[in-house]
Amino acid sequence: MKKNIRLISIDPSFEEWLLKQLLQDPPESTCCEELLSALQEMMTGEVSSLLLSNTTETIPVVNDVIKVGEMEIYPKKGESSCRKKKFL
Repeated sequence: MKKNIRLISIDPSFEEWLLKQLLQDPPESTCCEELLSALQEMMTGEVSSLLLSNTTETIPVVNDVIKVGEMEIYPKKGESSCRKKKFL
């Protein structure tokens, strides 16, 4: 079965290294600037997690629900579900 999502924890030293690499030698990508900004927000504690997707389309938020493939995220409730199974 194909995995739809994977959670990977990264430590502050890897965050710093990744940010440094992207600043020194950024790829030719329209998404690089957004990733740099998000990494900086994570390093300052403004956000605690990032959700990466392999699409350049904007992920819509409808009725306070973010839908990514089969996953639904309810940011205001602090919950998510995939295939109707709830995760906290």
